[in-house]
Amino acid sequence: MKNRFFSLFGTLLLMVPGCTSPLEQANPALEAALRCAAAKDLPERCKNTPAEFAAKQRSGKEIQAKLLLGVPPDQLRQEAIETLAKIQREVDRATHWNYRPETIRIPYLKKAPFVDGILSENEWQEAFRHTNAFQINSEEQLQDGSLWLVGWHGDTLYIAVHFIDQECCFRRLRNGAPEKERIYSGDALECFIRPRKNSKLYYEFLANPLGDLWSLTHVVLRSSPYLTLEEESSLAVNTRGSCDATGYFVEIAIPLRQLFSDWNIRPPQQGDSFSLMLVRSDLSANGEIRRYSPVPLLYDGHNIHGYLNAILD
Repeated sequence: MKNRFFSLFGTLLLMVPGCTSPLEQANPALEAALRCAAAKDLPERCKNTPAEFAAKQRSGKEIQAKLLLGVPPDQLRQEAIETLAKIQREVDRATHWNYRPETIRIPYLKKAPFVDGILSENEWQEAFRHTNAFQINSEEQLQDGSLWLVGWHGDTLYIAVHFIDQECCFRRLRNGAPEKERIYSGDALECFIRPRKNSKLYYEFLANPLGDLWSLTHVVLRSSPYLTLEEESSLAVNTRGSCDATGYFVEIAIPLRQLFSDWNIRPPQQGDSFSLMLVRSDLSANGEIRRYSPVPLLYDGHNIHGYLNAILD
């Protein structure tokens, strides 16, 4: 009984900030492990410091951390049930999915559009044009009046959209801001480009009609859907937007030669192919976020397996 009492007392001391038990003093590895377990935000806190590389190893260690911090096994089991059940439901969703990515041809524009957030018909009349949209995870087309335009000129890919929206709600912040304040948590356009179809590298560009832009670089991993390599890519992307009584407009110009691909050593040319997906983020007045795409898309814009096969015409 005496030994059990001191064992329990020592455990309680470990859980009190600032207290050091005799066990910790005798076991430096345990003391270090407890500090690491309690520091869930360690990778973020060590960002841009000499410890950044090592701190990233803390990511994905929640099970070990919770076990060490004394989370009851029953709670860990319930969390495991919820996590794995969600994964299986998403996998099951795909077994009933009929749509397969299609090929689109992107016309060459005789004149480069002036990126000012105003869709002039004479600038976009030669572009690939698609109307209406599909909500993510649905194969039922919505007659929502969405307009999606894509074309290219010189070394640049041009994209423009017009989204019908009576409740425009924009978010303007990027990395480091609370999730609900980031650009993709408000009304916005997300452009995903995978320059090489056999590569695991792809780019994401988020823009809203206020002129806010967020450029990111991601890579697909074997053990997880994706990893962000650059949270603030220094690409010379240009975007502008505008609003009117019907909704909002966004134009974006993406310099293809700055993307890691064959375009680094030669200009884009007719017949070049790459993967492309466009996604609309729509924030309603009640705070609910929905996402849409011009063609059916499973999961979200990071699902590279659902991207369109785009060919420069």
